[in-house]
Amino acid sequence: ALDDVRKKFGDGPKFIEAMLQVQLAGIRDDLGDISVVESERKAKQQKLENYYVPRTKRLVIKSFKTDKEHPPYELTLTSEQAKLIDASLAKNPRKKLFKKGVGKRVSRTFKSAGHPNIGVNVIRHSWITNLLGNNPSEANIRRIAERFKHSPTMTTRYFRGRPPNMTED
Repeated sequence: ALDDVRKKFGDGPKFIEAMLQVQLAGIRDDLGDISVVESERKAKQQKLENYYVPRTKRLVIKSFKTDKEHPPYELTLTSEQAKLIDASLAKNPRKKLFKKGVGKRVSRTFKSAGHPNIGVNVIRHSWITNLLGNNPSEANIRRIAERFKHSPTMTTRYFRGRPPNMTED
């Protein structure tokens, strides 16, 4: 599906939003309020919650749905991801990586590329199903829950197909 988006839209913002939503396993609709800064030090000085540092490829998301219960997302983008973002920022310099509403745009982008049922939640739930795979052990469920910033019980609810058995402590 992501290849279809790239074929239709090239390497521009629509593809970059969709690519990050798919490849950064676990994130929700959290890409719309990320500041572009020159260093983590500057981000801390400015008290930014969500930011991207192109030089280090670091993406930090501290403000998200379950941020009171879970630590921030602290991700290092791949060279390909960073290269596409760098090109986009060079073409269109801006203070925010993307405008708000990324989730809705990602859904419309996939729909326009021939995949009407793909959106942020479908992507998240697909990742959970894929990561649980044939290992629905309690330890694996807890690892995935931590990565996706929600409870083990919620992880089993998002599993597609027959949910694995899980007991809460």
